[in-house]
Amino acid sequence: MVALSAARFLAALSGVLLLGIACSTVPAEASNASASKAEAGSFASPSQIRPTDFPAPALLSPDESGQSGRGGEANPEHSDRGEMSDPARSPGTSSPGGPASPSAGPGGPASPSAGPGGPASPSAGPGGPASPSDSPSLPGLPGIGPETMAEVPAESSQVLISTTPGIEDTNATTALYERNGEAWTEARRFVGHHGGNGWREDRKEGDRTSPIGVFALTDAGGYLPDPGSKLPYTQDDALRSGAAAVYGEDWADVFSYVIAINYNRAAGTPPTDDTRPMGWDAGGKIWLHVDHDSPTQGCVTMQAEDMEFLLRTMDPERTPHIIMGPADAIGR
Repeated sequence: MVALSAARFLAALSGVLLLGIACSTVPAEASNASASKAEAGSFASPSQIRPTDFPAPALLSPDESGQSGRGGEANPEHSDRGEMSDPARSPGTSSPGGPASPSAGPGGPASPSAGPGGPASPSAGPGGPASPSDSPSLPGLPGIGPETMAEVPAESSQVLISTTPGIEDTNATTALYERNGEAWTEARRFVGHHGGNGWREDRKEGDRTSPIGVFALTDAGGYLPDPGSKLPYTQDDALRSGAAAVYGEDWADVFSYVIAINYNRAAGTPPTDDTRPMGWDAGGKIWLHVDHDSPTQGCVTMQAEDMEFLLRTMDPERTPHIIMGPADAIGR
């Protein structure tokens, strides 16, 4: 009897233990499946070149492409995939590449005293806006508030400000400021466009908005040969066919010259690189490129001669950055 009871007790105990193991395993498997699913949903298979301005896959500037595909915007943010479609990409060849003015900044009235922004931050990383650091503060820039100014690295002496009066405006004014000692001077001003749906701090792939923030400018390229760029320049013939596929032959030159904006990208890579540190859903390939007389998928545009001027002027040794957003946002 005792032996029989002991045997039954052990059998029951084994069943309880097995049930416990099964229960704890199921959630883990479900969790793994769910994680895989989420991962798959956040990233589209990257295509070759895609800026956001393009709807197509690869080549254009990422944000111009409005497509959510893999490429980029061929238009940098173009398309978030690129402004362009994703035509096969040809391997590019790399070549090395006094006091603030009281007048209103490019995006609106200058801040009463654009005093020194808080501590400067290191240059924007590959994944997003620069983060503040404890470096010495910089003298203020017209229209830029202390919170935004704190994101500009102390060593930066070339800053582009691209802005509009309102968050939904699409005709952007971009100005280049250069610093010698404690004084910033406006060197040149450009007109063009940015995202068709305005500005957004947490932009998403294909939403046709331009990111708000402070970003480094480290890499350039285009389908035309290097015009004497100080930034590392990658010439890529595929950019022209990509632009033509998206915009038509009349606008095949929009990617003749591009400068990558370091929003959700890896610094030190060609503008068409598809690496997105923050994930595919955040969009990518946001570029400065030649204007096409209309809003973009997320890129910032200007005239061809202005792009050529920037390529010959923006100097990696001066740690160039761009401040982007509506006047009220960058004025914080």
